[in-house]
Amino acid sequence: SDFQSGLCLRVSGSAGEEFQRSKTYSWLRNNLGKYGFVFRYPEGKEDYTGCTGDPTVIRYVGSENASAMQQRSMCLEEYISYLGNQ
Repeated sequence: SDFQSGLCLRVSGSAGEEFQRSKTYSWLRNNLGKYGFVFRYPEGKEDYTGCTGDPTVIRYVGSENASAMQQRSMCLEEYISYLGNQ
């Protein structure tokens, strides 16, 4: 589990769509990458992650990786596969 790795956490607050309309979510969406974090289970990536999209779960991947993932609109599984093919 990502939570057991110590690299993943759940942001508390409202669940689902309510959270996505919050100021907290807006700030996270605009700033996570600056601090090396990404949304762990982004919506629309369920086929890759095997989990339902959940905007309250974030994971540390480092600033360089977070930036690259955001530029390519990739979730962690896609990015790992991408790196493996380089």
